[in-house]
Amino acid sequence: LAEQGVEVGTEVRCGPPAEVIVETAEGEHVALIAMATHGYSGLKRWALGSTADKVVHATGTPVLLVRGEAPAPQEVRIRRILLPLDGSRLARQALPLAAELAVRARGELLLLRAIVPTLEIMAGMPPSARMPVQYEDLTEPMRAFAQQELNELAEQLRAEVPQVVSLAPIGPAAEVIVDEAAAHHADLIVMATHGYSGLKRWALGSTADKVLHTSTTPLILVRARE
Repeated sequence: LAEQGVEVGTEVRCGPPAEVIVETAEGEHVALIAMATHGYSGLKRWALGSTADKVVHATGTPVLLVRGEAPAPQEVRIRRILLPLDGSRLARQALPLAAELAVRARGELLLLRAIVPTLEIMAGMPPSARMPVQYEDLTEPMRAFAQQELNELAEQLRAEVPQVVSLAPIGPAAEVIVDEAAAHHADLIVMATHGYSGLKRWALGSTADKVLHTSTTPLILVRARE
């Protein structure tokens, strides 16, 4: 690493890996934790635990996760960064880091928002109006509104990030993120996570968690603050 011009320090500590990683990151005031994850899912992951999983839910430092079983690329270059948004303030907390990385890498920033019709929309309709309504009639106005918001954000960002593209496809959030990352050959996904832990997270699931265990694209998780 030093031969490649990287400033390197080394440290060896004793203790549970996740705790040592989190404590070292806080003590050294690091900007990013980078680590590989085996990508277990389901009961195997729940029973065995995961160092990467524990680190993500214990630290406020952004964490770069690379799937350990993914083939190592011959050349590492960030040409395209995918930033999933959902219209919330929490999701936007990953924007500054994604934008900074895009600027430093001189790459393209893809703003993505998955359009998922909610049950509240159907619940607000009178019973006589629910059946004839087509799926597209519900999703298209939502998609158009989200696309407009993304376009406005993209225009604001172009003052710093020259290449910004906005996407608003329809579908479940995690699936859309994984599919769009593959379709657009994203080199990196940067997204915020609410950071639920324990049984609450296991019961509710998490878009970030699903993306982590489905996509082979390197992922940076930013712990959102309430």
